[in-house]
Amino acid sequence: MIKYILSIIAIVALNICTLYCYTKLVSIPKIAVVDISKIVEKSEKVKELRDDNNKKLDELEQWIEESRVKVQKEKDKTKKEQLIDQYQDIARQRENIIKQNYDAKLQEINDEISATIKKTAKNNECNVIILNSVIMEGGLNITDEVLKNLPM
Repeated sequence: MIKYILSIIAIVALNICTLYCYTKLVSIPKIAVVDISKIVEKSEKVKELRDDNNKKLDELEQWIEESRVKVQKEKDKTKKEQLIDQYQDIARQRENIIKQNYDAKLQEINDEISATIKKTAKNNECNVIILNSVIMEGGLNITDEVLKNLPM
């Protein structure tokens, strides 16, 4: 009977040791959850970029309107067509420059946000980051902490 009890204790001890070793070898993921839309919505840099871009687009729209007036004043049909082509080319170039600048600055902001999310997750010892739109429940929501840590 004592041998039987000792063998059960040995088996239980072996199982405990195995489980302990397994948990040390296989880390259980700690999940960080982040609300990207909230971060983008509350980001001052994104707001400034949008405002600046809208201002530039408004200026372009004003320039286009002024160009239309100049075209309408032109009486010579050939010159009128040349002006239309010229102004359309200039408008396309300006619009492309505005778009390229916006995209480049938006990518910089995106990189900053991504780096801040990763750093915040790491500081909270999380090794998995999931968007809140794909998880129903669980995980550590780091959104507010990311907002506090974003460079201004």
